Amino acid sequence: MHEAAMAESILSTALRIAAEHGSLPVSGVHVRIGELQMVVPEALEGAFEAGKRGSGAEEAELTWETAPALVRCPECGYEYAPELVFWVCPECDSVGGEILSGNELVIMSVELADRGEQPDEGERGRECTEGE
Repeated sequence: MHEAAMAESILSTALRIAAEHGSLPVSGVHVRIGELQMVVPEALEGAFEAGKRGSGAEEAELTWETAPALVRCPECGYEYAPELVFWVCPECDSVGGEILSGNELVIMSVELADRGEQPDEGERGRECTEGE
């Protein structure tokens, strides 16, 4: 189950970012996951919930968006959304392709709460991108 490894990586990165910003509690993490990762949402959520217990991300909510798959035909260069099982270029019937997107796991933002306070409804903590 690669979702457990994904959740561990997401939590590790979020906690590192929190440490770089004064070890504020992590209240949210938003990720983009490529559809070629073939993530089972319930498995990722369960692994994230289990992994965050007792950490600085104990109250964190995980949200994500799915990045569609896009490949480039090696023969004609046409870019297309592949079938998940068979990659056949709709222009020249060539098989295979170079992955342009859809295989990623990107942390889009990490939301940090103020120390000792939980964000009120409608109030957001501080968002940090990994490069910040």
